[in-house]
Amino acid sequence: MSPLAQGLSSFQKWLQANSLHVAIVISIVLALAIPSFVSVVLELRDAERQAKIELQKNLDRTAEVLSASLIAPLWELSVPGVEAIVRAVASDERFVSVVVTELPRQRTFVEIYRIAGDTQGNLAAKKKILREGEEIGTVDIVMSLGPFLQTARIRAINILQRGAIVMIIALMAIIIVLRYKLLLPIRQLTGDARRIAVGQLATPIVYFGNNELGRVSEAMEYMRSRLLESFNYLEQQVAQRTSELAA
Repeated sequence: MSPLAQGLSSFQKWLQANSLHVAIVISIVLALAIPSFVSVVLELRDAERQAKIELQKNLDRTAEVLSASLIAPLWELSVPGVEAIVRAVASDERFVSVVVTELPRQRTFVEIYRIAGDTQGNLAAKKKILREGEEIGTVDIVMSLGPFLQTARIRAINILQRGAIVMIIALMAIIIVLRYKLLLPIRQLTGDARRIAVGQLATPIVYFGNNELGRVSEAMEYMRSRLLESFNYLEQQVAQRTSELAA
């Protein structure tokens, strides 16, 4: 048999011998991990939804400010001047692009693009530039949720890491309690049952308190004492019968 097969066989035997222990540990891990994971996912979704709402508000407000700042005829403004206004208003890292178009010639007057690391959740807004009720241009703005999403992911990872540490500490504490309050008493009762099965009735059963295991140990002790009384009675009967036959 190969070393790998021997290792698998040993692991299967260990798993069968400690199935209750393993089942308890898995149950505890799932009970602690699943709510934490679901909570983080729901928090991320809610935060993303709120961020989209705030981003849309900022987007509309920025488009309104830019359109109001460019009410002078674009042909009377210099490109550096318009670009300076755009950069001053759209200084946030969430801005992906700002394009100012001159009408009616549909000429791009100023366009500013930033390299966006994460284009997920981009939002766009388009605002007319009006002068005395006449449309003289448009402002097209694109903003990204990328920076927020990256911050939210880092925060989620930190929450998960802290949750994992808490879960490990709680798991270790629970395993210690279970070991001394459940697994060791069960192992002790199993050994007592085996001794009773082979007729070793002299050692009393250890009482584990007023709980489920205590009631089991009390019942086993009652059974042991009754069996011991029966065996002693039978031995006395056999000895008496033997002495009567010898006489």
